[in-house]
Amino acid sequence: MAFTQPRLSDTDSTGAMSDALTSNALTAVGAAGLAGVGVMSVAVTATILPAQTICLAGAATAALVAGKRQAEGKSLVPSFGGSKQSDAPATTTEAAPTATA
Repeated sequence: MAFTQPRLSDTDSTGAMSDALTSNALTAVGAAGLAGVGVMSVAVTATILPAQTICLAGAATAALVAGKRQAEGKSLVPSFGGSKQSDAPATTTEAAPTATA
């Protein structure tokens, strides 16, 4: 009694062992995929890095200005009250000397 095996094609390389899924082809596809990920990560970094630099420079500047204002006894935000010292330059008016006779 002979057993027959069902086949989709007459060749022995069907399914997972097809010519398209050889070790070399899969290695090439994997290497190309990783190269694509590397290129995209560099592209995203190059795109986002200037924005991060600008934001960090702005935050550092704000911290320096806030530290200076706090050291001068002023409020951190100029438009709000609560300062010990006015943000406006100090102007003094002296009374004119009166002549005594």
